[in-house]
Amino acid sequence: MIRYFLFLLFLQPCLITKTHSKTAITKLPGYAGDLPFKLETGYVGTMEEEDIKLFYYFVESARDPKEDPLIVHFRGGPGASSLLGLINEIGPLTMNLDNLTFTLNPNTWTQFANIIFLDIPAGAGNERGDQPAVNVQVLNIAIEEWANMEVVQQALGVR
Repeated sequence: MIRYFLFLLFLQPCLITKTHSKTAITKLPGYAGDLPFKLETGYVGTMEEEDIKLFYYFVESARDPKEDPLIVHFRGGPGASSLLGLINEIGPLTMNLDNLTFTLNPNTWTQFANIIFLDIPAGAGNERGDQPAVNVQVLNIAIEEWANMEVVQQALGVR
């Protein structure tokens, strides 16, 4: 199923830019010690002529990253970054607002899946560039670019 999904995502390569960056995160303020899971953040380019770079968080599955499914989490909306999904919903962390500390979420979906938290629409999170209204085409291109990224290919074993 994942391979079929990835195949569909590769159908529009002429629309994809190769602009993306990534950073591995091993520590967070408010969390004691190193993170016990693989967290990566970065930007993924969507459309060259609009110069939109969407921000993402990628958390690798704790069980079997190469065999487990890939979930793309969209929490978009004005003022609603995907960071909320990462730290208070299905991600591996929860935040205590009283003392601004993080604890591990025992109900995280990363127990059985790789998850991309993608900040959409543009303007909802940490995007860069000119921010026109994001439409379905921009979203599809962002997902396509993600499918081409090395980290996803490695996690899914599709190199």
